[in-house]
Amino acid sequence: AGELAARPDLDARAAADGVGVVSVIVVPWAAVTVDGRAAGETPTELRLPPGRHLLGAEHPTLGAAAAEVTVDAGRRLVWRPALRR
Repeated sequence: AGELAARPDLDARAAADGVGVVSVIVVPWAAVTVDGRAAGETPTELRLPPGRHLLGAEHPTLGAAAAEVTVDAGRRLVWRPALRR
């Protein structure tokens, strides 16, 4: 599913809004989904409510990847999916 890393820094703005931040990074790019809904293209920063979410990334020729993440309010995650056909 690729690399998923929690960054130790607290995002004060996200904490104040009661959300967490997930950065999705794919080179050259990929279409991103969150819980089955389109969420744009990489690179992107997603502001998500706390809890479990299913992330997807897909490129038309490089393939796709998925990961389940647990989002905490005010915390930042970075997902670098390994796309596979």
